[in-house]
Amino acid sequence: RIGELRRPEPEKARYFWQLARPQLGEAEILAALDILCSGNTTCHRIVAEFEKTFAEMFGDGREAVMVNSGSSANLLAAELLARRVGRGAEVVIPAVTWPTHVWSAIQAGLRVRLCDVDRERMVATPATIDEAATSNTRAVWLVHPLGFTCDVDEVLRLAAFRGWEVMEDCCDALGASYHDGAEQVGTRTLAGTFSFFASHHVSTMEGGAVLCRTEDAVALRCWRSHGWARGLGNGPTAAVLRGRRSGPFTFADMGWNLRPTEVAAAIGLDQLARWV
Repeated sequence: RIGELRRPEPEKARYFWQLARPQLGEAEILAALDILCSGNTTCHRIVAEFEKTFAEMFGDGREAVMVNSGSSANLLAAELLARRVGRGAEVVIPAVTWPTHVWSAIQAGLRVRLCDVDRERMVATPATIDEAATSNTRAVWLVHPLGFTCDVDEVLRLAAFRGWEVMEDCCDALGASYHDGAEQVGTRTLAGTFSFFASHHVSTMEGGAVLCRTEDAVALRCWRSHGWARGLGNGPTAAVLRGRRSGPFTFADMGWNLRPTEVAAAIGLDQLARWV
């Protein structure tokens, strides 16, 4: 029985704060077992349900595209940004971040300029961003480390003045907000990326998501699955697929295999149901 399963001691018991200690309860384990017994284990119906539920937490008419890690979420977001501002353009990224944030931008053909952060809150400010920017800068990719939030409004004002795009890495900041809780991170920019790693607020073991505009979600779902256009439809949002019509074996664009499992989505859905 589930309640009798032995939970192993964490390998890093000497650490004061156990980031990787097992956190899955009976409900999550049973949800995972249901998926394993169903035979439908890869990205399908439960992933779509998780995406819908996750996006509804934020309102604002945005969609969520689930992937297999927060780093993969950054990879998709970086590709989206590169197509907006052009490969070779500069993007300013805070120096306090995670390596895959920087490498995703580089792999998408963007030139990274690191900016300083506020020493008290560890976040980039409009002043540090503007100081690092050059005439080649076309975008800012914010990060909200450890739940500390950037002043998104002020950065958006600066970006509008300079003609820049703005994105957010929210992998450390699910649920964080500003304006006294009126605005959640990841909702007002081109895209926001999230991680569901073991040490984060929602944990699906591995997993992540991009919160983006509806017109961009089609492209991200295509890119996460080898560039496959199956089931993506033929409406105006499919324009990013370069005019190709959706079909069972249409590979309309470049892509990777960044798909999450149904198991991860089932675990995530149970946790979202208890989200406060």
